[in-house]
Amino acid sequence: MPTVANGVLVVPINQELHVLNAATGAELTMFDTGGSIAAGGAAIAQGKVVVGSGLQYLFGGASAINNNQVLCYGLP
Repeated sequence: MPTVANGVLVVPINQELHVLNAATGAELTMFDTGGSIAAGGAAIAQGKVVVGSGLQYLFGGASAINNNQVLCYGLP
């Protein structure tokens, strides 16, 4: 699920977290979380992006990379 805040659009795709300019769609950066992002969008608060990584799919036949982490990205 995509998340939008402060002119930034964050889109999880499999194990990648794409950060886009919400107005233009230009990609600003991309993070490889090391695990499947399968339980909704990222949270954006106080200039940080928080996402769960490594969540398992509950549907049979779907593959997932499971590393069970909560990651926080932001500028120092």
